[in-house]
Amino acid sequence: MAQVWVCPTETNPVLTVLRSDSSGTLTLWSGPPDQVALVPLPVTIVRTIVFYSTTSVMVYALAGPDAAGIYAIDLQSFAVTAVIPPTLDTGAWASGATGTGPLTSTTVRIPAATEPNALMFLPNRHFVYERTMSDGSAIVFAGPTTSGPATELALFEVAPSGTLLTWPWLYTSTNANVSLLAFEYQPDPTQPAASLFVWDDAAAQLLACPLPELIATTGLPSLPGLSSADGLASPDGTQLVLGAPLPTSRDDQGLAVGTAVLASMPSAPVASPGCKIFGADHVNFAGFSLTGDSVFWLTDETTLWTASGDGSDARQIGSGAIVEPHFAVGTELEMFLAGDLVWVDATDPSNTVHDVAVHTFGEVYDFGATVRKAEGPWLITGYDLSGQDGTGTLALFNRNDPTATQRISPEVASFKVGKAGPTPDGGVPTLDVVYLVRGRNPSPQDGIWVATIDEATLGN
Repeated sequence: MAQVWVCPTETNPVLTVLRSDSSGTLTLWSGPPDQVALVPLPVTIVRTIVFYSTTSVMVYALAGPDAAGIYAIDLQSFAVTAVIPPTLDTGAWASGATGTGPLTSTTVRIPAATEPNALMFLPNRHFVYERTMSDGSAIVFAGPTTSGPATELALFEVAPSGTLLTWPWLYTSTNANVSLLAFEYQPDPTQPAASLFVWDDAAAQLLACPLPELIATTGLPSLPGLSSADGLASPDGTQLVLGAPLPTSRDDQGLAVGTAVLASMPSAPVASPGCKIFGADHVNFAGFSLTGDSVFWLTDETTLWTASGDGSDARQIGSGAIVEPHFAVGTELEMFLAGDLVWVDATDPSNTVHDVAVHTFGEVYDFGATVRKAEGPWLITGYDLSGQDGTGTLALFNRNDPTATQRISPEVASFKVGKAGPTPDGGVPTLDVVYLVRGRNPSPQDGIWVATIDEATLGN
């Protein structure tokens, strides 16, 4: 088997591959495709970690017997640089960690193929990885650090019989990388109790919380590559909701999966940092308001709850056939209720339901929106869906003024909304709405149409 690291191009006709022989030994080869030659290296490659550029690659490698580290290999000169050397230089327990033992180690632990790999935070290229300590224990570390008490920070110990589940990168509502990484750890697989560890790489802070049992992860295996739908960061990147499918798309129905946990880092702007379990059974959706000062969750696909940003002051908003709840703007929780699009003000103790559109179909596009963010009262969706011919009316709605509805077209079978250009500062984006008209009886109106929505359309 071979893993291609560099492909030949017209300007650089060189092929660089990592070969594996029948014994599993890895060797590096490079040269013209018909003349590749072995590249001698001062270390023995054991496992690739991640490609982070077109010029270098990260690997686990041995510098000697039982002396593993994390190394960078330059793909031009093949120079090898120790990023995490085998011998621990200076180590210290991270802020928030509960360990107190001495920290001496002469090797990084190379995980098995079925275990989570080392993960790297960009742009600083800090790693989270395991070390085998001199006393035989295994400890999860973060490093290398360039400031603070040590070059490597110890997070928590992993028992020989323990199970470690790592969530991958978590994203804010704007899809920017945040520095939070969560581990779910079960020290004894015969017991239900577990722990949740959340590492904030930017703040060099660990949050450790006991759990009564493992959090459900939608049936996915305990391996790298778990769906990001298992975790969502708050807009400011200081909190996580873990363990429940989250609203990553407006047409995702979601399934009941179990308990969810709200983890608030010490830097979070909430009254009570720490972990709070909510929706003790069958949480379908959960998420944050656009400002992060409120959370919501849906249980048993029927009951909607909201609370303050730290999970306190929880109250029930309503119940029914609720699908895809999300904060649309401010404190307005928008959702599909029995097929109709409605919204409720999360601060309204009367839980008054405000109707937007009935018998809806297709996506809901909130102006200025990404998946989890929306600004302003305007939205586009389909309504009055016919059960006979599968078409309905496409329209532009004002969430706060039903009389301002502007119909785009009847007899629409499907539609898609996309930005036609950049969003002006302080304005709304210009949108192209592409839709398929399919009348009950064939007519020249049948076919694909495009409507443009801009500020003039909205009367701004």
